[in-house]
Amino acid sequence: MNNNALRENIVNDIIIWIDENVDKPLDIEIISERAGYSKWHFQRIFKHVVGVNLGEYILNIRLLKVSSDLKKTNDKIIDIAFRYGFDSQQELNRAFKRILKVTPGKYRKETVLRYDA
Repeated sequence: MNNNALRENIVNDIIIWIDENVDKPLDIEIISERAGYSKWHFQRIFKHVVGVNLGEYILNIRLLKVSSDLKKTNDKIIDIAFRYGFDSQQELNRAFKRILKVTPGKYRKETVLRYDA
């Protein structure tokens, strides 16, 4: 197996692990240690293989899970925020709005309206 294939396998394994542990604290140092690289080197490898940096990938996965919970549950937004590693509802609101261009509350309201129609 060549170096690139090995790196891709390691990154794919880490992606699976991140997806399975997105509701736990995900620290770049822990992730890179799990991959067997320094945090700086692993972040370069991850970006090369995936196309986005590790922190952005984790944020996107968390927001995907948040958006799913907003659609499927009636849980309070603050509870969903804490579930996926956000320190506050405000932190979730900022990230959600930056990426999805809408607040979690408005997203939930619009999603419910679409499904009710």
